[in-house]
Amino acid sequence: MFGILILDRQPLLTQHMPGLIQAWLQDAGGFAAVGLLVYLLYALLSPSDQPESTKLRLPVTNFMLFMGVAALITYAAFLACFSLGIGQPEVELMSQAINTDAAAYIPPKISYRLQPLLHSLGGLFALLGLGQPFARDLLKLRIRRIWAIAKLSVIEAMRARLFIIFLLFMTIF
Repeated sequence: MFGILILDRQPLLTQHMPGLIQAWLQDAGGFAAVGLLVYLLYALLSPSDQPESTKLRLPVTNFMLFMGVAALITYAAFLACFSLGIGQPEVELMSQAINTDAAAYIPPKISYRLQPLLHSLGGLFALLGLGQPFARDLLKLRIRRIWAIAKLSVIEAMRARLFIIFLLFMTIF
């Protein structure tokens, strides 16, 4: 009603993947760095006289600390390069005439300049540090337990006659 969103672009190719990964590391890594910093500050500044169960819920491993410090150093180097203007990425100016009908989507290209590399490396360190507890807990999953819970859920749904409600909604659609 107020505008039309046109999503008509060329499909992404495998040659675009390095630039997309670099852009993702910069974006997701920035959020992960903030999350890792908040988590480490909370876990390290919490009182040490807490019960053992609370200490188990807030594990801070040496790997997380190392990745947090590495991300902090890398982001500090990025900010120093940014403020001094060292290793800036190239800015591509589009020489196209302004077209009001549609804007062309240009996928990001990988940049080997210092600032984008430091930004990506800091994001990688932050993602590794924040993802380490998830990866560690992922190894604790057991397929038999997941299968048992799924099987029990289906049996309970059959007993509660929830499948009838599901079938009613499917007939409406």
